[in-house]
Amino acid sequence: MGPFLAGFKIGLYNHLNQVVNPDTIDRAMSQQDEEALRKGVRAFFPSADGRVLAYGACMFTNTPDGHFIIDRHPKHSQVREGVADDEA
Repeated sequence: MGPFLAGFKIGLYNHLNQVVNPDTIDRAMSQQDEEALRKGVRAFFPSADGRVLAYGACMFTNTPDGHFIIDRHPKHSQVREGVADDEA
């Protein structure tokens, strides 16, 4: 675990409607990313509208039909995997 940072984490689901390749995703925070996130910070946490302490990109996928998938990993029986649509 990395060093402790005073602050909080905020994210926004699919705000740019991007489809990306996991091997080539740009993990840098763009001005467009920061503006979208700051809009939420200013609306709900105005006293937290300060400098960015850290950032990162989170990748995920949705199932085509929105149903949950829960299964064992095919090579590591101690690992369980779960996937669901954000509306599920």
